[in-house]
Amino acid sequence: MPLSPQSTDSLSSTGRQSLGVNSVSEFLSQFPVSNNLPSKSWEDLPVTFLHDNEIALIDPETSMEDASSILIDRELSALPILAAKGSNEIVTTFDYADLNAFLLMVVGFDDFNDDRFKGLAEKVRAGQVVTAYEVAVLGKNKDVFMTIPPTTTLGDLAKILAGGIRRVAVTDESGDLSFMASQRSIIRFIWNNIRAFPDLEPLMSRTIHSLDIGSSDITCISGDEKVALALRQMNQTGIGSLAVVDSQFRLLGNISLVDVKYVTRSSSVYLLNKSCAHFLSVIKSEQGIRAGKDSAPAFNIYESSTFAFTLAKLVATQCHRLWLVQSPSCPPSPKNNSHFTGSSGGVKVNQLLGVVSLTDIISVLYAHMKGTLVPPPASSHRHGRRGSTSSHRSHSKASADISMRR
Repeated sequence: MPLSPQSTDSLSSTGRQSLGVNSVSEFLSQFPVSNNLPSKSWEDLPVTFLHDNEIALIDPETSMEDASSILIDRELSALPILAAKGSNEIVTTFDYADLNAFLLMVVGFDDFNDDRFKGLAEKVRAGQVVTAYEVAVLGKNKDVFMTIPPTTTLGDLAKILAGGIRRVAVTDESGDLSFMASQRSIIRFIWNNIRAFPDLEPLMSRTIHSLDIGSSDITCISGDEKVALALRQMNQTGIGSLAVVDSQFRLLGNISLVDVKYVTRSSSVYLLNKSCAHFLSVIKSEQGIRAGKDSAPAFNIYESSTFAFTLAKLVATQCHRLWLVQSPSCPPSPKNNSHFTGSSGGVKVNQLLGVVSLTDIISVLYAHMKGTLVPPPASSHRHGRRGSTSSHRSHSKASADISMRR
């Protein structure tokens, strides 16, 4: 029973972000019970239960134009590239980070010191075909391409993905590629079959605050900055998305690498010179057209949000991270308020506090499976929050990042 972005927003508006144990149980009781799973322990199931997506392979001669069309039109996250036509060997993958780098190179919005990129730029100017392989092999921060057999359990997969690897390829019994298993697909499977795994129910009522996850090392950009700068920032840092904030550090929205698809057409390249705030309205309009209504997913959660709500929102929005913001119903904690002592009034409603990633979520699931999950706090006193990166870096650093990009 997947939830739509509108469903998660409805949960938020009714206060379900911080559901108690009874309320979470009541909420989960609405889900159908999966009777076709051979185990009540998700970690014991084979990875083949995640096989709900197609895999599209391209060869080294596939053009950037064709590869980009396949990636966007089929709504895939990556395309494995074969070593040669007819080969079963995968040499690398082509993804939205590669598409973004190519776009910035073509329009001249980034400084590529690598002579190989300069050579590709010359080919483009000369009207020659550039292949997806030529761009992909120059990609930054790529995951090592991994394959796992179909007998791999979800528990073993979670161990791999909790380390930060975003996706792996799953082979069939013959050793041929069958499908891609990703951080998002394992979370979606667990959430959509949550009632089949009773051991997870106590975890569902835990809050982000009590689980001690997330990071306050935030990368964000002002809504007044140009879209080109946001795409360039993601290309240079290797991150997959940016929080867009206003002058008060309040969350306006989210720009991800996938959103580069909205500026790849010649008729939409002008958007690169528009503000990030304007681009958010364009994305909302495009998503509203596809959904048949004027709506768009919200990418924020609170420290009081339950793990159940966080899973639901990650699945509904299909994003890789959610932004922690100040709740309108809870006063700022002394820890969070101290980061904004220089601003009048301290932390404001919807002010950006941190980020929770898919890696954080899978790490929680894996720790719960291993019995090493941090227990609920005995009292409300907290000494800080750990995350996927050090949370001891102050929120004011993120504020400084914004000012540097103005």
